[in-house]
Amino acid sequence: MITFDMDFFGPFHVSTGVPSEGMDSPIDLTCPLPSTTLKGLMRAEAVERLGIKGRLVDEIFGRATT
Repeated sequence: MITFDMDFFGPFHVSTGVPSEGMDSPIDLTCPLPSTTLKGLMRAEAVERLGIKGRLVDEIFGRATT
């Protein structure tokens, strides 16, 4: 198991993607920052900011689904 701390230097919002009564983009208070969100952000940064190419990114993060 890996444990780490995260510091946010501005607001963040990760919604559930399913609207509920009176709310367009509710959050899940039991899991406000899902691991899939972090994985997607890290994958995007690896490609866009670090310039890591597709095959290596797939080896690190698993094959992308569209």
